Amino acid sequence: MKLFSSLGTIAAGLLLIAAAGCSQNAKVQTSAAARTKVPASVLAGYRVVKDLPYYPKDFRPLSGNAEYAAERCKLDLYIPEKKITEPLPVLLFFHGGGLSRGSKGVPRGQRGLPAEFIIVTANYRLSGPRAKCPDYLNDAAAAAAWTVRNIAKYGGDPDKVFVTGASAGGYLSAMIALDRRWMKPYGLDPRKCFAGVLPISGQMSTHFQVMIERGQAGQPLVDEYAPIYHAAADTPPIVLFCGQPDIEFKARVAENLFFHAVLTQLKKNPDAKIYQINGFNHSSVNIPAGYLTRQEMKRILRQRKAAQKSAR
Repeated sequence: MKLFSSLGTIAAGLLLIAAAGCSQNAKVQTSAAARTKVPASVLAGYRVVKDLPYYPKDFRPLSGNAEYAAERCKLDLYIPEKKITEPLPVLLFFHGGGLSRGSKGVPRGQRGLPAEFIIVTANYRLSGPRAKCPDYLNDAAAAAAWTVRNIAKYGGDPDKVFVTGASAGGYLSAMIALDRRWMKPYGLDPRKCFAGVLPISGQMSTHFQVMIERGQAGQPLVDEYAPIYHAAADTPPIVLFCGQPDIEFKARVAENLFFHAVLTQLKKNPDAKIYQINGFNHSSVNIPAGYLTRQEMKRILRQRKAAQKSAR
């Protein structure tokens, strides 16, 4: 099986992940792969368009500091250098950092993989003196709306936009894909405008940084700022990724397993999956999740194409 045409030697653990396929609740034993190092080089096979503002010049952000938004709210495009013969799928990625730090850049899990689709990476306002909830949620929605409305100019398919992110970015991706209010100002319904949502080790309860802003640090809560609160049967196809419970970030695996259970058992969501990938911690889980994200995007698109064909 040819998995990574440009990565060279592949760790045995990643081969085990590929062999695991798309089981409903995949627990993949890959301890050796947790020690694998991926080069920090830029993405091979892509050209980069950097620092595109996603808020129009004449548009004031729906909340918060407009000057900070103009400074921070930009995105990068990674576009395959190969000739684009038909519109490509798109993966919109939000970086992690606890909503209070971090910056857009090459998604760790996509380094060394073939240039098969367009990757969009976006900054958002960071929690601190210049931004508070819901500024970063409004920014994530604005970046997604820009992508849906503009990606065709760069060879992308606006009907095949997937949204993902790592840690805090996974939280943002889940929130804008499940809670309709964030995309509503742009005339978009996340249940229709996103082909799928694939959060990587995202917090599924109310994010701890939101709680810190409220002066309620350390108090677990599920309210309107929790992805679990917005669980439903008609979400976009959703795939959750998390690592091994005892080396992951605090209760992150339990939250994702609970969220999956709510989606599938309580809400009867027909297209929700979870990968609990053993041997990987909160940071390193991005590596196998990057590969699996590609496989899940292809699966979702195949299923959609088959459903459209049968409906004719």
